Amino acid sequence: MIKAIRLILLALTIGALVLLAVPMAGAGDIILSNNSGDGNDVFFISGEPSLVINGFDLTPLGVQLPATLDRVNISVKTPVPGAPVEVVVYQDANGGSPIDSELVGRATTTIDNAGVFSYTFDPPLLITQPVVWVGFYLPVGLEFHADNSGTSVLTWWAWTTGSTFDVSSLANAEVLGPADGSDPVGIDMGGVARITTELKTANGQDIIRSVSDVGTQLVSDTPFDIATVLLNYEFCGPVYYDPEDLAGDFTVVCRSDTHDPLAPTDIIPGDKEFERRGYLFDIMAFGEYRAVPNDAEWLRRPVTHCMRPRPEDLEQAVIGSAYGAPRVWHILPTVRFGEFICAEVTNTGYLSYFVPRAADVTDPKNLNLQFAYEPIINPHPLQCGVPAEVRVSVINNGPDATDRSFVVNVNDVLVSTGQILATSQFVVPTLAPDEAYTSVVNLTTTTFTNELHAIQATIDSGNYIPELNESDNFYSSEYLLGQGICGSPSNSNLEFEVQPVIDPHPLICGQNSTITIKVKNTGAERTPAPTRMSIVDTLVSTGQVQAGIDVTVPELDPNEVFTSVVLMNVSTFYNEMHRTTIRLDADSGVIETDETDNLFEQNYVLQQGSCP
Repeated sequence: MIKAIRLILLALTIGALVLLAVPMAGAGDIILSNNSGDGNDVFFISGEPSLVINGFDLTPLGVQLPATLDRVNISVKTPVPGAPVEVVVYQDANGGSPIDSELVGRATTTIDNAGVFSYTFDPPLLITQPVVWVGFYLPVGLEFHADNSGTSVLTWWAWTTGSTFDVSSLANAEVLGPADGSDPVGIDMGGVARITTELKTANGQDIIRSVSDVGTQLVSDTPFDIATVLLNYEFCGPVYYDPEDLAGDFTVVCRSDTHDPLAPTDIIPGDKEFERRGYLFDIMAFGEYRAVPNDAEWLRRPVTHCMRPRPEDLEQAVIGSAYGAPRVWHILPTVRFGEFICAEVTNTGYLSYFVPRAADVTDPKNLNLQFAYEPIINPHPLQCGVPAEVRVSVINNGPDATDRSFVVNVNDVLVSTGQILATSQFVVPTLAPDEAYTSVVNLTTTTFTNELHAIQATIDSGNYIPELNESDNFYSSEYLLGQGICGSPSNSNLEFEVQPVIDPHPLICGQNSTITIKVKNTGAERTPAPTRMSIVDTLVSTGQVQAGIDVTVPELDPNEVFTSVVLMNVSTFYNEMHRTTIRLDADSGVIETDETDNLFEQNYVLQQGSCP
């Protein structure tokens, strides 16, 4: 990082400004302070917790927006060790009273020692308005310093008598006002609280790292020459990444589909549904990249990625990342710079872009979606760590046909809290009257054994299909999660020695492809039992299995390698997207030291070959 000369900006009065340039080390490039002189008075919190904030008008200080704020400081005389303290940052478009200011960031901490206490926001907070208010919600008994340079309206207090208030809005406080002796606060500090903050003018990468809104694209006017600052993946044309984020510890590689999807089939459900419009990219990492030893996908630090969506999608496109086993899509906070969209990627796995699905609000048609029969769960009750199959069949009780596809969500939920512990989904195409569609999804639950869970399935989870009866779209079955295979792992681990080789690839309809798989035990002990390796070809648009092979992997000594060569022949749905999935220890019969490296997936378009 280039060390900068930092400016201490001293706002002595509203109309007077003094700039002092000194070399600094630490967080932001600009330190904002309303203090002058060395004299101190001590103020204390009594009665109830109180919020003390300082306001800074960035316009006369010459601070260019957007900026990022990363550190807030307060000078403390007497702390209250262990008592919770909230650090808050607001921004305001119009100045004056902060009652209508917007909360930018908050964090809970403790102040345990006297002296200057600093809190650092990581990632930094993005400031887009010309006035910021920063400070601390302090506990009773804490004493802090203020200068004694004269009455100031730049420090404000807020509290609710005998209680606390929600700092998400300053309008929630019973009492709010400046510390100049006026009502309703009635405190004349004779100076300004020694609360300072540190920020810097944001560059493109700062903005990307500071964004937290999910599902809404932030548009930035900040210049960011992506093609110069970032590197273009060799095999993923429209995708770029920031090599500085790797810090020499690891490398990232991108593998891409060689075609544009014929129709978006990947859908992310929720209050706002998204559908995939971009190419499907697979991000892999090598070297010392793991954030924790047993997680093969979580990167030790986020890596900035940018991609160029189609022009018609640019204004709404957001980046999505899919990870886990099975991989599940997650929308990432996204910033647009010109013709690029960018996000911080925290996991290896699939990467693509999505756009919101428009909800069609129309009168109900003469149709009704419901379960053709009660979902079949195997095994039931579920066992911890053991994959379960859930077969769901949906029927349209016509006489009208559905005019669009829709999503069915299948979740495992902890009943006591409502927390979703495992999730899967599938897309149902348009259904004619009395037509049914069946799909099988997999769920694996690994937490809260011997507690009450529920398998829940929801038809048309985004409620996009107007129906005559919306009350029969939900199914729930409660059970106690069994112990299964959860427990102390064996000191063995199965993983792919090298990436499986498929020849020819992509597969050709009706012709054999040879798949060579090398499985290695990288653990310190022999695997305790033979395991099943599954090789499956599925049609991506529906999840239907087109071909499948099982291979028994014998017990393996440490560092022993088992090589299997199988033939895969797929003869249906050529010119459509397929997925080859190879799963080690498919039954989870061995508790390994790392359960995250047992999966290989590769998408391809089945070639027509000689198929009619």
